[in-house]
Amino acid sequence: MGTHMIAALLEFTKTFGLDLLGYFLTTGVFALLVFKLKPQRLMARKIQPQREPTGKDIKREILASIRTGAVFGLAAILGYALFQAGVMRVYFDVADYGLLYLLFTIPLVIVAHDAWFYWTHRAMHHPKLFKHMHVTHHLSRVPTPFTAFSFDPLEALSHALFTTVFVSLVPVHPGVMAFHFVFMIIRNVMGHTGFELMPKWWLNSTWTRWINTTTHHDLHHQRGGYNLGLYFTWWDKWMGTEHPDYEARFHETWARSDALDLAADDDRQSKLAGRVVAGLIGLFVGVALLLTAAPSRAADDTSLEGRWISKARDIILDIGPCQAASDEWCGTIVWVPTDTNGQPRLDRMNKDHALKSRPLIGIKMGWGFAPSGTNKFDGGRIYSPDDGNTYKSKARVVSATQAEMDGCVFIFCRTEHLDRYVPGMKLLDPATMTLVDNTYDTRETEADSDADADGAKQLARSD
Repeated sequence: MGTHMIAALLEFTKTFGLDLLGYFLTTGVFALLVFKLKPQRLMARKIQPQREPTGKDIKREILASIRTGAVFGLAAILGYALFQAGVMRVYFDVADYGLLYLLFTIPLVIVAHDAWFYWTHRAMHHPKLFKHMHVTHHLSRVPTPFTAFSFDPLEALSHALFTTVFVSLVPVHPGVMAFHFVFMIIRNVMGHTGFELMPKWWLNSTWTRWINTTTHHDLHHQRGGYNLGLYFTWWDKWMGTEHPDYEARFHETWARSDALDLAADDDRQSKLAGRVVAGLIGLFVGVALLLTAAPSRAADDTSLEGRWISKARDIILDIGPCQAASDEWCGTIVWVPTDTNGQPRLDRMNKDHALKSRPLIGIKMGWGFAPSGTNKFDGGRIYSPDDGNTYKSKARVVSATQAEMDGCVFIFCRTEHLDRYVPGMKLLDPATMTLVDNTYDTRETEADSDADADGAKQLARSD
């Protein structure tokens, strides 16, 4: 089994496992609350008191959610492939963009996800799409915590693709995406508990009335054309899709709770249940915050100096100080495959016509990189033989065997992933576009042998 296949399977297994772990932990907490602890004040806030979910409903929801986890895992393979191709704009060191930027991306991803969800959700309610993409979710007319991931495969894919699209457009730290996952699954499960969880003043406050309640989404399961938003109500208000009785139904649900005359024991039970849920939510959020604060992957004992090969195995660079005792670093091309005629590849795309006939091997592809931290280099320029353009660039060492170089125009960047070159690596054959046995090492050995022979001849003549 090839290296890429093993990596893809590991990515699937990791994503599938983490999604299901998050799903069962979160749904388990809220199921404990509404099916086992059952505090009376909360039970009085059942949004559809005349209906009850069945065991068959819950079994269907769990099985569909496991299937959703598998779809998320398959989508993660696509994300991994795009990351390897340099499309995904993930960064691992908070210092790359600063703490303020990292904090800004937390609300940014939440607002962007809400917009993505509203419009894809609205599209799925089109009659031609509904039966193929969204019908499974609406089999749950009385939602339960287990409804949260109960999707058709195509709907699950549409949700998974948000991460792929967002991370390909916006530089983002993996800890931010971990926080978003925890936030998303908690809010998603809360919206499907079937009991109003928000306090009764929620819709009376300017600060909270635009944040969705459980009643808001529960009404969507009763009347599918309304209340399409995930986290916020603003898209529904702007687009005229908010249920006209939403606020009245919310207050009606709370009125049933206020009418109860509970004994002290029942009141204490309600408070205990609230503390249990709040504590577990705090635990999940704390884990996500720890991931956000995780340090860079780069190790202190690695160096950018040496020979590196692209993931496509179509170029080898020799990277090091531009000159002896220089603070600037450069990268020189030492190998590219020959052209389809077996001839050395030339710099055909160069904007300077006088340079179009020069061989690519030997040209300086990167220059001006200045150290800006542990194994990080900024302020550089990188030349692309593919289009003849020069881009702003920065480089960083990810591990002892991996490095990354960014080429940027304005805020749009493309990342090239590099592996430390090891003699014997297979190289790209342009004629077949497959990896073949190494010829670069052979030429290097022959060149060294010729140099040794010339030195011996000169020594003999001097004797």
